Amino acid sequence: MRSQQSGEKVIRPNLLEPERGNIMTLPKRYYTDPSVLEREKRKIFCRSWQYAGHACQLPDVGSYFTLDFLDDSLFFIRDAERRIRGFYNVCQHRAHQLVEGQGCKQILTCPYHAWSYGLDGTLRSARGTDRCQGFESAKYGLEPVRVEMLNDIIMFSLDPSTPSFESLIPGVAEEMRREIPRLSQFVEDKQPEGFAGSILECNWKVLADNCIECYHCVPSHPAFVDLVDMKTYRIELHQMHAKHVAKIRRVDSKEAYSVTPTEGAEDFLVWHIWPNLTIIKFPGPTGFGVFAIDPLSVAQCRSRGHYFRCPGPDTSEEAARREYIAKVLFPEDKRICESVQLGLRSGGYRQGPIVAPEACDGGSEATVGLFHRLNLEALEPMQEE
Repeated sequence: MRSQQSGEKVIRPNLLEPERGNIMTLPKRYYTDPSVLEREKRKIFCRSWQYAGHACQLPDVGSYFTLDFLDDSLFFIRDAERRIRGFYNVCQHRAHQLVEGQGCKQILTCPYHAWSYGLDGTLRSARGTDRCQGFESAKYGLEPVRVEMLNDIIMFSLDPSTPSFESLIPGVAEEMRREIPRLSQFVEDKQPEGFAGSILECNWKVLADNCIECYHCVPSHPAFVDLVDMKTYRIELHQMHAKHVAKIRRVDSKEAYSVTPTEGAEDFLVWHIWPNLTIIKFPGPTGFGVFAIDPLSVAQCRSRGHYFRCPGPDTSEEAARREYIAKVLFPEDKRICESVQLGLRSGGYRQGPIVAPEACDGGSEATVGLFHRLNLEALEPMQEE
């Protein structure tokens, strides 16, 4: 299925060297070599747009939360103009971390030597610096992190030169507003297992590869295919993301959970955004999830995200959906991914073919092909840095 975005070129997966006419996956060393992961950190994660959280998590002026990302601690805060800002979580004096966890502060004071910063990151006071000749407080503001909003989703990039999110991933914000009713009213929901910091013993790309294709769904997720009609599953490939959609198969699924029939709300809908972000709406009238996959080591990753729903009392349907994700779907995927990582260590495996990359249906690995090509292009430029 081709993209509906006007003027946007549809990119088909075309990576590595074909083998007997097949497009191949990344070789196994991309999943097992620590030096590859270090290049990925520099060339992919530090240069791409990453998920931080949601605006509803910063309700008041001075509300903040911290985020550990790669080897850094960051924090995001709502300033006096209610703008959401991001900063490295480090005092500019002697490098002590400024804040922990989440909370609300009107002044950010370092617990080490009590240097204090405003909500805009400017240095407000620094004890004893009146005795430092030529000290200029303007030079010692907090180091900012670039922030852009995807509707109310907070995105950040550690590279100030990264093109805007909308220029790289055009149209997703508008599609979300159109296809998720009452999106601007959403609040944070109770978090199913798999969204809130779960650790998996596999390379981050193993989990990403698993999430961005449904070729495995029929044999591996029987409850999911009882709920979702795989005959209607379609994939739209874009420059740096893919959209997956499918109709509900039955509203009274005994294997997954039951859904109250509401026009349009029964659809399964996912945006997979390179390199590691998924925005997912399971069938049902309310609720969507956002999760990112962070590398922890070459053979370990973290699934980090949140689930959101319309305000109001919790319902039995929402509880059933959370239980299905936590008790059925996520454990199935966790077992798959950790088994794949063990297999990647085997001397009997090198790489495999991408299945049906042109089909763009439920049996296609088209998005795997797209993301593998983007990974390869990011890691292997014409010249070394």
